[in-house]
Amino acid sequence: MDRNFDKKLSLYVMRNEHKYTGPFTRFEKLGGRFSATWHWPAFFVPAWWFLYRKMYLWAAIAFIVTIIPQTWLLGAIAGGVSGNWLYYRKMKEDFKAIAKVKDKKFALQQMGGVHGWVPWVAAFVNCVWLFAVASVWFMFLGMFAGFGGYPW
Repeated sequence: MDRNFDKKLSLYVMRNEHKYTGPFTRFEKLGGRFSATWHWPAFFVPAWWFLYRKMYLWAAIAFIVTIIPQTWLLGAIAGGVSGNWLYYRKMKEDFKAIAKVKDKKFALQQMGGVHGWVPWVAAFVNCVWLFAVASVWFMFLGMFAGFGGYPW
């Protein structure tokens, strides 16, 4: 294991690095091989979490999978089980790219870290989505008002 691993991990992850130290150390000891772990944010909001952690391809895949009603639960479970490992893999790939850069500290912070705007966009998009679903539901219920009341 790299003797500077903890320092690089802290610079790369930036927020909540203590939550990643255990799983990432485990992956390091396994030589980077997959080992199932659990990550609650990647389970509850997989697409948003991947985007927050700058994993754009996985964010796009998670958006598609979780929008489809028949696959959203499978996508959420897959995100929860593999989120830490996918983030670890991204970190290791970024470490290889950073090895060729002069200002490694700056590069670690730029390639790693989080997008602070994602929680705000996620909250807005989810509120708009909730409003749209509620509007359709109330329009559906309003159709019954013209027929002498609600069916129940």
